[in-house]
Amino acid sequence: MKNPELKFFSDPRVLSHVGRPLLTKLFERFNHLLPYKHFLPNPCADNDAYFDSLADVLERTNELPAALAQALREIESLAEPNNGVEHGDAPPLSHAIQSWLDANSAQSGHPESSIQHPESASPSSSAHPASSIEIPESPAAQAPPTVAPSSVSAHPASSIQNPESESPSPSSDQAAFSRLAQLSTTEYDRVRRAEAKRLHLRLAILDAEVARCRAQMTDDAQANAVKFPVIEPWPSPVLDAPELLEEVAARFTHHIILPPGAADAIALFIGHAHAFTAFYQTPRLNLYSPRRGCGKTTTLDVLATMVPRPFRTENLRAPVLFRVVDQQQPTLLLDEVDT
Repeated sequence: MKNPELKFFSDPRVLSHVGRPLLTKLFERFNHLLPYKHFLPNPCADNDAYFDSLADVLERTNELPAALAQALREIESLAEPNNGVEHGDAPPLSHAIQSWLDANSAQSGHPESSIQHPESASPSSSAHPASSIEIPESPAAQAPPTVAPSSVSAHPASSIQNPESESPSPSSDQAAFSRLAQLSTTEYDRVRRAEAKRLHLRLAILDAEVARCRAQMTDDAQANAVKFPVIEPWPSPVLDAPELLEEVAARFTHHIILPPGAADAIALFIGHAHAFTAFYQTPRLNLYSPRRGCGKTTTLDVLATMVPRPFRTENLRAPVLFRVVDQQQPTLLLDEVDT
């Protein structure tokens, strides 16, 4: 159920119209408030689920840092059509985000300015901060206020957890997905929760990525399993091409009853299949008949003995077919292509 507070930020379609660069620019203002680097999904171009994952995170405003949630509410208010703001040609939410960024540009260089420090909590403390609150002089004094000042000043390196040291990179993510995809179903079920926590991913996202890797591995294995026989060329050059084509056409008329000119067209197609890389365009040979049992499959059987690397594609998934075509450039023989 969508959060009524954030009807724009909880809609993946609206976020996709805004685009990754502007959203990244907005959320960079709040990096210092997020509990770890992957609290928000990775906006990289190959993350197809980015907008869905982002909307899923943002609709849970009770889990967001207070400053971020407040900023999102302000932006949504600016994006409302009845707020009197002209949006021009830009989508309302995009214009509202940019307007909010421009209005808060003074804080862009000092993200900590959006946090209320202890010395500004009351007029008396702001007038005489040294008399009421002891502020450490070391750089650790600028750490998030959730860390005790005494521990920060004593051990700044050990008391603040650096998310960069634990957050996996995209390449290590992919390596983890590939490794998990090689596990059996039971082995994967035992480790999936621990792996999801280590990678800072929701279980549904991890399951989807592992399933995608498994499908790719299966497709690659099926494509690599396709082997074509090595045909030795005729020992001497064939110089009489017309005679060769006549013999090929005669082979078809010997086995199949064809309409006038069909055998010649088939013979020319076979010759073209052996030299298709020399042409800018290549034709498709379509075999059709008014009823079943007229010899289409038989014609394909004879064709398979003469074309280079014949490949029958019945019951073959499209990704496997694409891999085989890319790797070996076969001649595809599609039977019952209409069904």
